Amino acid sequence: MLTLALAAEPAISDNTDHGRLGCPEDGSALERAVAFLEDVNMAPSVIRCPKRTTDLHLARLYFGGDGGDPGNETVAALYVRATGEILIDAKTDFRDPVDLSFFVHELVHSRQMEAPEATACVGVLEAEAYAIQAAFLRKQARPREALLFDLMGQLQAGCASRY
Repeated sequence: MLTLALAAEPAISDNTDHGRLGCPEDGSALERAVAFLEDVNMAPSVIRCPKRTTDLHLARLYFGGDGGDPGNETVAALYVRATGEILIDAKTDFRDPVDLSFFVHELVHSRQMEAPEATACVGVLEAEAYAIQAAFLRKQARPREALLFDLMGQLQAGCASRY
């Protein structure tokens, strides 16, 4: 489950420039993700390197914010609207296209938050992020995983009626 959240986490060391983004690790993979988003006109105007944290911390932020036990729930990544940061599971390997696709998904949320108009339906935002994540995976020759993210987007795309 990927979503918007609020949190703060110490940054990973960024004293070594690894490419255009200046990320301390996996710079070429992250740049590949950003280049894909530029190609589909979805790259946010400000792109920060993701910050690593534990999957338990991510799940607590998403499922309970109060630091309670999220049970068996897991979260791969979160976009933190308040700080503009992307938090990602410490075990993420950006050389794996599926893992890198979580960064793509959260960058889409970053771009969505730049839009002046707000939507009352979070499902619309998730559907768009999942669709772009799936397109990224297709480009990386991962059609089976892309299909799963397409289905996730379709499941979350519905919004309650306002009447």
